[in-house]
Amino acid sequence: MMESISHFSSALEFGLNFRKLAVIDCLAITTYFGTKDLEVTLGINVVDEIEMVMGIIWGVLPSLSKSSEERVFDSDLAKALSAWSLLLSNIAGWRISLHMWKESLSILSFLLQNDDCWVRIAAAEAVAVIFETGRVERFSQSNEEFDEIISIIRRVVYEEKEKVNEDINQMQQSFKRVLEFIETGKFLKMSIRMYDKEEPLKVSTFAQYLQLKYKAFSWEEWLLQPP
Repeated sequence: MMESISHFSSALEFGLNFRKLAVIDCLAITTYFGTKDLEVTLGINVVDEIEMVMGIIWGVLPSLSKSSEERVFDSDLAKALSAWSLLLSNIAGWRISLHMWKESLSILSFLLQNDDCWVRIAAAEAVAVIFETGRVERFSQSNEEFDEIISIIRRVVYEEKEKVNEDINQMQQSFKRVLEFIETGKFLKMSIRMYDKEEPLKVSTFAQYLQLKYKAFSWEEWLLQPP
């Protein structure tokens, strides 16, 4: 497991930007399933390994900016951020590092105001996963940061756009889902149809939603149905 992480980390360090997303995807999936198997079958505490990989992905985010030469787009940043959220969703709140992620809400607050709708969606969903851990204080440097983020999300939900397209509609729907979850503390159950399943899968937590969504996006299949 550690050998694989080391290889992926080296590929991220020396690879071109347009290749990094594929490496991040492999790293996230390998870590998600690999650590789950180790913990279930051998009873090994794998939180340190998961957070190490989260740190690797987090460190790559700044380099995934627009570049006409390497054809890197904000959607790549969104997918990388979703990979980080996927791994966070696999850690019980009480096991999360006390100090490692103190600046994350501050950065997510900035990304919530990105020009790209999909980056904003990924940032909002990361906030929701953080909220669901029940340990928001481990991701912020002050009590006011989370309140400021909620205000940003609320503005997006209720603001009227002069020009509305499919991406903006999707963003507002996603922000509304996150806002309702944070304000009520309850996740609205939904069904997700996967291409390899006859019956839709029902999800009842934001972590489950993100996990299946990441899997579906990896396979380019993502269909939501009402509960």
